[in-house]
Amino acid sequence: MSLLGFVLAFIGFNLLCVNTGRNANKIVDMTLTLAQQRLLTLVGWVALVMSLWPMLTIDSISIALINWAMLLTLAACTVILLLTYRPKLLAVLAKPVTHWLA
Repeated sequence: MSLLGFVLAFIGFNLLCVNTGRNANKIVDMTLTLAQQRLLTLVGWVALVMSLWPMLTIDSISIALINWAMLLTLAACTVILLLTYRPKLLAVLAKPVTHWLA
């Protein structure tokens, strides 16, 4: 279940990362409209909040929140490292978003 939480957090941070103009050009090779940016922001935040749910099914709320904070940190660091050193790999992972936005 924590893998599901990590995937949701990774997707959320990836969508929030694609949302910024400089990263959008680097990852999806397109400029986003304001409506597309707002939609990506909304879906990214929803994915981040939904990543808490698998943590809550495993442990009590206090331990789940600590595990969730560690999971968010790991997912954010993964997205940052991929964006810095392998942006094309992040583009492959964001390919469904590219087709969805086009």
